[in-house]
Amino acid sequence: MKKTTAMLIVFCMVVISSFTYHPPAAAAKSAEKAPIAVQGALDVEIESLLKAMGQYTTQKVGMYSYYIGKIDGIPVIVSRTEMGMVNAATATTLLIKTFHPRAIINQGTAGGHDEKTHLYDIVVGTELINYINTISPTRKAGEGSKPETWNMMTTDVRDDEDNLMKYKTFKSTPELVEAAMSVKDKYMHGNVYAGTIGSADQFNNEVDRILWTNEVLGMMAEDMETASVAQVANGFHVPFVGIRGMSDAGRHDEHWNPTSGRNAGIWTGEFVVEVIKAIDKQVNFATITKVNGFNLYVNGVKQRIYMLDYKGKALIPIRSLASALSGTKQSSITFNPKTKSISFKYDMKTATFKPGDSFFFDAQGMKQQVESPSVAVNGTTYVSLDLVSKAFGLETKTEGVDLSITAQ
Repeated sequence: MKKTTAMLIVFCMVVISSFTYHPPAAAAKSAEKAPIAVQGALDVEIESLLKAMGQYTTQKVGMYSYYIGKIDGIPVIVSRTEMGMVNAATATTLLIKTFHPRAIINQGTAGGHDEKTHLYDIVVGTELINYINTISPTRKAGEGSKPETWNMMTTDVRDDEDNLMKYKTFKSTPELVEAAMSVKDKYMHGNVYAGTIGSADQFNNEVDRILWTNEVLGMMAEDMETASVAQVANGFHVPFVGIRGMSDAGRHDEHWNPTSGRNAGIWTGEFVVEVIKAIDKQVNFATITKVNGFNLYVNGVKQRIYMLDYKGKALIPIRSLASALSGTKQSSITFNPKTKSISFKYDMKTATFKPGDSFFFDAQGMKQQVESPSVAVNGTTYVSLDLVSKAFGLETKTEGVDLSITAQ
């Protein structure tokens, strides 16, 4: 019985170890950086990355393959996710739990949907949307189907405190987007844009459908994986960026063929090699921004502002907010080093507070309570929409993940 038990324990240890990444002993001793993970659904989408690694080992986790090596001395895990949203989400979950990457780049080919995007251009995804997550109006038998009338639904996800969060889009980590865009001039086969990538288990060739996704959802490109990877990375708090090269652009009659598919896959992978180097060199992961799906609108215009998720509520970076409001009336931020207090001025009104306060003092010195405290993270102070309303008398509204300010 003891011998049988011992053999069973050894067998279990072997099985468990086969699903866990163990760096070489020398690497462990030198406290090597966690790897940057790069994903591609198809062999052609990871070919350039494997070539750049040169030597690598292969590890299977379930039905997914992971290739372990280095690019320019940087630890890298290349993941072949296979095609589709379910494959990509599953492969990403296993990637995170097995290899613990410091960042994830989901990359590969896509179709161009914007007037600007042509064959072989690249889109660095600032926002990612599951564009088939829709609800249709009620239509009786014989009334037909009209996809252009469908409305987007939110993706519901639980946060760390079990709050139900409703996301319209997911966002790439801004520091990774910035690193990717910093090397755009190294791409020689087209232009590199920053914009929205939509994902679904679809391949659209109908120009009217392509126009709808661009005009209504703002999509520059479509693929079959990125949004699902962004959702998983967001849930596990792993920095993420989506990067896609155009293998077709239907609105310009630039259609997919085996040559365009291969060129886009190879050339996008070569660009991503440069992105890996830029991320490793430029990004300080100790101070990275927490990314979420909240959106801020000022007078109906969507702002490019990353907000802080504080116990299920969105807090707005105060300097970015002041800049957005300055387009309507004079707005400024000042810091008093003696009192450690911040004064937020808009038009003729002022809110003064210290980070951590659940209140502010107005211009008359009256104390006003707010719903959420101001929060300082990595040198950036965030405030609630409630402060904007009470301090400056502006009309504000929250609808799910959308925050809006009306300022005349």
